[in-house]
Amino acid sequence: VMKGGLIIERGSHDDLMKLTGGLYQALASAQETRGGQQSSGPEEAATAENNQVAVVKVVEEEAKGEDKAAAEKLPGVTSSLGRLLQFNKPEWPFYIPGIIGAMGHGAASPLQGFLLVTVLDSL
Repeated sequence: VMKGGLIIERGSHDDLMKLTGGLYQALASAQETRGGQQSSGPEEAATAENNQVAVVKVVEEEAKGEDKAAAEKLPGVTSSLGRLLQFNKPEWPFYIPGIIGAMGHGAASPLQGFLLVTVLDSL
């Protein structure tokens, strides 16, 4: 079982289910509760519901932590273009020659067409 990119529990299904209060056991209990399986008594139903609530809280806390981590990594950069520019910062000096080259390449065909028409008109 992984949490935050780290392995926190390891073993077979039976071994992980024996760990009282473990994340795998809580997730399995929540899944059983949502799957429509009926519990045999009110105490078991209350335990399953508590496990489900605990799992939901854990998932919400992890999502909040991931949001904070993402915000801390790139402060003030919200657009994808801004993130792309930040990641490509070492290549910034090559942008100007690349833009000039693209403009020249884009102008080559129309210029060639203009020159061809000028030559044909003069004949």
